[in-house]
Amino acid sequence: MTQVQTPPNASTPAAKAPGEARLLIAVVAGWLLPGLGHMLLGKQGKAVAFFVVVTGCFFTGIAVGGSRIVSATDDRLAFYAQVLNGAMGIGYNRYAATIATPLDVDHRLEIGRLYTSVAGLLNL
Repeated sequence: MTQVQTPPNASTPAAKAPGEARLLIAVVAGWLLPGLGHMLLGKQGKAVAFFVVVTGCFFTGIAVGGSRIVSATDDRLAFYAQVLNGAMGIGYNRYAATIATPLDVDHRLEIGRLYTSVAGLLNL
């Protein structure tokens, strides 16, 4: 009796491993810099669109809200959303911590936090 062997397919663990590793690298890269994950996957149009929209939204929020817009101590919930911007959110939080300006809570601050938080959620 001859035994029929089935060829390996995409559902076997050995066949999935390289694709999953590449996807994980793209996810981490996309978190660090918006659009970089798409670039690594060969989707240049999406990469440019994500970079422009997410960074534009993030820096518009900073321009509207002021220098202390990203702060881990002032508004925790907004900060968690802003950290989803990756290196931009974390880096700007470190920069804002060195600025000794008083925090003026007004509508501009809230709008700025909204913009930077939405940018982080878009990058998710």
